[in-house]
Amino acid sequence: MNISVKNLCLSYKDGLKERVILENTNVDIPEGSCNIIVGPSGCGKSSFLYVLSTLRNYNGGKILYDDVELNSGKLKTQMRYKNFGFIFQQHYLIPYLTVEENIRMSQNKKEKISKRSIDEILEKLNIAHLANSMPYKLSGGEKQRVAIARALIKKPEVIFADEPTASLDKDTAIDIYNMLRKVNEKSTLIMATHDTSILIGDERKMVFDNKHILADM
Repeated sequence: MNISVKNLCLSYKDGLKERVILENTNVDIPEGSCNIIVGPSGCGKSSFLYVLSTLRNYNGGKILYDDVELNSGKLKTQMRYKNFGFIFQQHYLIPYLTVEENIRMSQNKKEKISKRSIDEILEKLNIAHLANSMPYKLSGGEKQRVAIARALIKKPEVIFADEPTASLDKDTAIDIYNMLRKVNEKSTLIMATHDTSILIGDERKMVFDNKHILADM
């Protein structure tokens, strides 16, 4: 899926003032690419990620997904469910469900996820032995791997990741990022991060600073 952003604007009311987050932002994100959004806190990188993923509305401009603009809530919901996978800084696992049951939360009544599919994704993420474990028994890195498995189980075209390694130690953060890069071989990856030390070096970096993309490398 190709994503095209044209003159994107995002702002909101802060008391009597209008706070501008993004202003006339333009960028094209090719299918299968690895895109890292970087910049200081408060620069708009997470807001941009959420707008791209349809989790947040914008004020002006447009975003095209394979040349289609999603102009209704129904279309956005369908796109999120069928084509997008989400990974956040917090894992948001349901504490009273096992690892396997948490992953099954991605399914709906019409599309059941097979036990084989879950076993395969857990094996790829090196946590097959934890399928029946409860979240409180897992380390931070293991919880994030479960969150990744939940996002990937439906084989999304685009993976949106918002600071997925921020709460992890350096070695675990590198490990998690490398796993995301392996997945990126088949899906577009769009990730916001403040830690550029985990990057491999071949990524496309979009550097945000005060409402604009300061550099696109």
